[in-house]
Amino acid sequence: MDKIIKGKELAEKIDGEINYYKSQLNDDDIKVAIVRIGEHGDDITYEKSIVKKFATIGIKTQLDTFDKKVSHDDFVTTINRLNNDDTVNGIIILRPLPKQINEDKVARLINHKKDIDGMSYTNIARLFTSDDFGFVPCTPQAIMELIDYVGIDLSGLNVTIVGAGMAVGRPLSVLMLNRKATVTTCASKTKDLVKECSKADIIIAAAGVKHIIKKEHVKDGAIVIDVGINVEDGKLYGDVDFENVKDKARYITPVPGGIGSITTMILAKQTYKAKCIQEKVK
Repeated sequence: MDKIIKGKELAEKIDGEINYYKSQLNDDDIKVAIVRIGEHGDDITYEKSIVKKFATIGIKTQLDTFDKKVSHDDFVTTINRLNNDDTVNGIIILRPLPKQINEDKVARLINHKKDIDGMSYTNIARLFTSDDFGFVPCTPQAIMELIDYVGIDLSGLNVTIVGAGMAVGRPLSVLMLNRKATVTTCASKTKDLVKECSKADIIIAAAGVKHIIKKEHVKDGAIVIDVGINVEDGKLYGDVDFENVKDKARYITPVPGGIGSITTMILAKQTYKAKCIQEKVK
């Protein structure tokens, strides 16, 4: 297997799983609402990738966008509307949310049967208890499917996750612990990031900081998975300095073309799963 692991081949495998869910449904009418606050380049890039891919699969999308100064009450009104809209099967809230939005309250509010990116307290609880009925946050699930695709047994391996957010870092740490990995979770301001990363068998870079991971962070033969989406002058960069690191890694994912394409397919699969749950189809 090539050391540069692109998402296309695994995404095609997930497409087959989507077809299974499609076969269980009575109709193909399915829609996702994407909720975005502000004009952050990384959010817009992710949003565009979802809309483009979903159009090829047959999932309709609607965009609910807000000014960065939107009030908590106005934001919550929209989430309530989407919760109660029978034409909307899935809801994706792009995170992190600005300070005036109480993310805990939103997590309690979002309909867990439409929460295809695993934000709700119900789905987070199911993640912690290994309950497959719920929805796991899509990027962590994409990473786990990549690990399985490559054939890595996580038991006993040292895994360092750079980034502790609720969208990636924290839920991913639980998924890794469930596979008996030894997990270290860092932030972009961890005092000695090189020390914490250089002992890792697997590094997952999810800090949202361009090229925070360089060759001195990576031991020879480590697996490096880049989750970063950083837009600068219209160009997309990862959290890993790819050219600087690739010769030291056993496997490495590029940006773009790596985890992002898998994540989008996980979102699609979980959208069809959501509709099956809503229609009470097993």
